[in-house]
Amino acid sequence: MLWKMLTGFQGVLFDAGDTLITADPPVREVALTVADRFFPELTPSLLLPALAAARSFFSQHYTRYSLREEDQLLADMAQAMRVALRETANVDVDFLPFVRRVRNSIRYRPFPDVLPTLRILREQGKTLAVVSNWDPALPALLTELGLAEFFAFILPSAKVGVEKPDRRIFRLALQRLGLEPRQVAHVGDKYEADVVGARAVGITPILLDRQGTAGYQDVICINSLTELVAMGSHGR
Repeated sequence: MLWKMLTGFQGVLFDAGDTLITADPPVREVALTVADRFFPELTPSLLLPALAAARSFFSQHYTRYSLREEDQLLADMAQAMRVALRETANVDVDFLPFVRRVRNSIRYRPFPDVLPTLRILREQGKTLAVVSNWDPALPALLTELGLAEFFAFILPSAKVGVEKPDRRIFRLALQRLGLEPRQVAHVGDKYEADVVGARAVGITPILLDRQGTAGYQDVICINSLTELVAMGSHGR
């Protein structure tokens, strides 16, 4: 059983997005709702490419911005939207107020299985940490959600300057844990970032497949974080 295997690990790393927390409502839904208020004249055929441009810019460049540079990041995302709309419709729109409103309207919540699992793992003496492809605001967000107290450290990729599956972020996590790779498991929901990245440095990956649709045969898969501690909590 998985919980028996975990008894051999001293450290457990977690991804954040779609592993520990989720946007509620989804970010795309928030953006479309805010857009209806800001730009009622923009049809979806005009708005969606602009939103895609903002997402693409963020994904490619967010690791370059510190927490103090968030305003510049939002301004640059707004400019990416502005350029995209010019190219598709020859229309000029200032998207900065919209981008700021979307950013301030996004809300996250932990999945129901998170707190019970973290409590049991902590009681079992595991050292827990977060390694996630996220902007510098992740530590503050997890603090706000009441999760930060469970982790020895929170390592967002924006603070490291590289994203998973880059080996450097996992090696830094190992260094901070003070553990060998064979003593550590990593739990995440994305095969390329979490499984490939962890495995590359000798960490045991565990793929969280909440929908049960992944279908991978070469990695331990779970559908809920409670599987990490099921039954094992009764034998402490």
